[in-house]
Amino acid sequence: MVKFKIMLIIAIISVLSNIFILYNWIDSSISLTYSKQSFEDCSNDL
Repeated sequence: MVKFKIMLIIAIISVLSNIFILYNWIDSSISLTYSKQSFEDCSNDL
């Protein structure tokens, strides 16, 4: 039973860390897209 609890805790931690990594990746790709867009807008203004 203790082993099962430990496995459960490890599984939860790994899922949480995966979500955190995924969120950071999505966040960085979104900000990259936005900066690219604003850069293109600036170029168009010139």
